Amino acid sequence: MHRFLKLLFCLLALIAFISFSPLVFEKFKTYNAIISNSKQMDINNAALFYTEEAHSLMAEKKLKEQLQHIKND
Repeated sequence: MHRFLKLLFCLLALIAFISFSPLVFEKFKTYNAIISNSKQMDINNAALFYTEEAHSLMAEKKLKEQLQHIKND
């Protein structure tokens, strides 16, 4: 029973993190810039940045260039 309670607590903590982390992250300018640029460029961040394909490296470079351009404006 004790192990079950630990498992339940961990699952609830994970669900809480997944649910509330976007609310915290949207207070950061960088996060908002990445999200808005991703939407404009129709980039699925989850599909690209968690793989080791050449496309993800190219997309990362382009996104960094775009963010640098926004930062300099």
